[in-house]
Amino acid sequence: DAFPLKLNFISDKKEDFTLYQNYPNPFSFETKIPFDLLENGSVHLTISDLSGKVLEDITRSFSKGFNEIVYQPQLNNRGTGILIYRLETAQGVKTQMMFKIAH
Repeated sequence: DAFPLKLNFISDKKEDFTLYQNYPNPFSFETKIPFDLLENGSVHLTISDLSGKVLEDITRSFSKGFNEIVYQPQLNNRGTGILIYRLETAQGVKTQMMFKIAH
């Protein structure tokens, strides 16, 4: 009996962007949110608490490759606990969690 011939192509091409865990985590005064983009473009970052209250809303243009956004909570936002960060690009949307501690 003959076996069917099948070719599998393996590609290291990424299909979307990468959102990394913030550091330091947990944080108090400042944390960095790193990500990789496949192409130059606009990035929309939203940081919210677990109730859905938006604490930060940033839209900026970034270059292809590795980038970081520095998040420094405003003085009027001294809360602590789990925060959600959501990064939206032309390649899609990704979400992570981070932990803010008291200072």
